[in-house]
Amino acid sequence: MAAAGASASIVAASAQATPVSKSPLIDVHHHFVTRGSIESRDRIAENPVWLQWEPQKALDTMDAQGVTTAVLSLSVPGVWFGDAQAARRTAREYNEYAADLTRSHPRRFGLFAAVPLPDTNATLREIEYALDVLKADGIGLFTSYEHNSSTNWLGNPAFLPIFEELNRRKAVVFVHPRAPSCCETLLPDVAAVIAEFPQDTTRAVQTCCSPARSPASGTFASSSHMPVAMCR
Repeated sequence: MAAAGASASIVAASAQATPVSKSPLIDVHHHFVTRGSIESRDRIAENPVWLQWEPQKALDTMDAQGVTTAVLSLSVPGVWFGDAQAARRTAREYNEYAADLTRSHPRRFGLFAAVPLPDTNATLREIEYALDVLKADGIGLFTSYEHNSSTNWLGNPAFLPIFEELNRRKAVVFVHPRAPSCCETLLPDVAAVIAEFPQDTTRAVQTCCSPARSPASGTFASSSHMPVAMCR
């Protein structure tokens, strides 16, 4: 008992003498914007705070909160507004801008690249460019996309080639929720970010994993090499 007590005292003293270092924090949910994209979408009126985002302000806030690295990604509504050419152009604009930030501030910024879904072919090309040329850390997706007056969740068979390619590359995938047009007014007195974001995350998972809900079920389950982070 005396030996055990002595050992415990030594361990306790050692623990007190050893400074505890804080683990570095990595922010994987860090949205960014470019001034051109704000002006082109009239998002100033929608949310004036977008005007305040600047790389240096982001770095200052990260330092104040102990964040070592922030992985940049797009917030809703993304780049798709029904115009495929505009979506391709905007996704490339965002990715080039963010990639430049990662080069200017190595180890401070990372990138989950934007893609022009539901344009599958263009998305495959942007995945190749983002991962091979820009060296993005992963790909950012949304839980659902609007196309031809309908809502398409990630388990839609049309998106299967995207997940097959991401799985082949063992790419990291960041999935952000949104409020689809079908359901954004189900609770009219509750903000969509509260009422629908968690629900759309669930719908996306169900369409990808439940055999009863989608011909492409198992998208996530069969993607053994593709880490998927669902943001709620």
